[in-house]
Amino acid sequence: MKMLFILGRGRSGTTLLSKILNAHPNLYIAPDTQAIKNLHDRFTGKNWSEHTIDQFIDELFCENRFNYWSVSKKELKTHLSGLLPILDFQDAIKKFT
Repeated sequence: MKMLFILGRGRSGTTLLSKILNAHPNLYIAPDTQAIKNLHDRFTGKNWSEHTIDQFIDELFCENRFNYWSVSKKELKTHLSGLLPILDFQDAIKKFT
């Protein structure tokens, strides 16, 4: 499954756009979330390790709306661990998108 992120500011028509796209039978629009922004602030510039990966996944899954995305913690950890020692925030986000 491929994911596409469309970002927008509040009051810019993102709700209307998500309703239009969600009307398509082959698309699902996940609820709005601040998870990626919050994770960016905490994990950009870190030296990633197994411990950092665990923290990242725990914080990601604390976001209630993320549960709609159907991402497996175990699979995500396996994929992220395979990118060490060169893993960074951008690579971590790409692995579940």
